[in-house]
Amino acid sequence: MDLFDRCLPHLQEPHRAYHNLTHIQEMLALMKEARIAEHEIEFAIWGHDLIYDPRRNDNEEKSAELFTSWMRELGYPSNIVHQVERLILVTKHGDEPQYPIESHMLDLDLSILGQPRERFLEYNEQIRKEYQHVPKLVYTVKRKQILLGFYSRKRIYITDYFYERFERQAKENLWYAISRLF
Repeated sequence: MDLFDRCLPHLQEPHRAYHNLTHIQEMLALMKEARIAEHEIEFAIWGHDLIYDPRRNDNEEKSAELFTSWMRELGYPSNIVHQVERLILVTKHGDEPQYPIESHMLDLDLSILGQPRERFLEYNEQIRKEYQHVPKLVYTVKRKQILLGFYSRKRIYITDYFYERFERQAKENLWYAISRLF
């Protein structure tokens, strides 16, 4: 079984409304459209949401651990495995990227924020489904914090391509969603 085939059962788990195969396909299509050629990013896209449990806060670490163990098992070079691990971990969106390749990974992951309004609202509903176990008031407060965090950034997108393509729509989408939370 090849590396990507191993991902499919994880990405098709029933509790996933957004963090699923469609999310991966959208990122891969945008990677191609943006002419991002680094194969490490393609690997990281497949691996970054491999483990996804909305009740946990270590999904990226667990995803990186599992995906890179498969890469090692299949004989990928250690420098590639290490790079993919870093790219998966950067999707925690906690630290500033250290390398341009990490900026591309982050921009791809956040591209959903700058999609046309209809797709953005679908995404927003999908996230709520994934967090249906969270009481509405708690979810509303936390979601507003997260969306405001992205909205208040000087730039949501780091690379010029993504900034020019998605920034304006992302700001509009985020404000629209924030204004309807309370």
